[in-house]
Amino acid sequence: MADVERKIKVPNLEARARELYKVHQKDFLIPDVVTAQHILVSTKTYPRDKAKARAEEVLRRAQAGEDFAKLAAEYTDNKASIEIKEMGLPSLAPPLPEAVRKAKAGEIVGPVETQYGFHLMKVNKLVPSRVKPYEDVREDLIAVERQKYIDEEKTAVAEAIRADPKNHLYVENVRDLKSTLKIPTAEELKKSKPNVRY
Repeated sequence: MADVERKIKVPNLEARARELYKVHQKDFLIPDVVTAQHILVSTKTYPRDKAKARAEEVLRRAQAGEDFAKLAAEYTDNKASIEIKEMGLPSLAPPLPEAVRKAKAGEIVGPVETQYGFHLMKVNKLVPSRVKPYEDVREDLIAVERQKYIDEEKTAVAEAIRADPKNHLYVENVRDLKSTLKIPTAEELKKSKPNVRY
């Protein structure tokens, strides 16, 4: 089969790659990406009504002009998520993506309730979803199609060999080979060559 593969003449697959790109646009979609500052007031830390009141207090202070980053450091229950750098909106807990998608740069979103608690986000930048350019995926598409073509050619050769009435597989000989061929176990190898690692 390696010899067969070397002899296969793969046609130019550029047109096929372009066709696949056009037909499967959704496969090349890059989701909306947000860069933001984030505050979570957790309902695991506070009862729901207190968490909501705390989040609303943060919103009032932020809208009054207080620095959002300082408020985040003081109020968030998840310090690891204060700075969100280029995160895909689908990664955010629902319904946060829908709320953030409607925001403009510099706008504060929230409080939005999720399964984790109440979120406030100051959106710094929102890049809308887009389709990757063809040139970014061209090589991958061609490589996949090339491999498909080679596999089909190899399968056709194997089927032709199997279908040829002049060829016969002597199954009993293969079985005999398997039964007479003794492959040593790892334990047997250790005993025969104790200084070699297996």
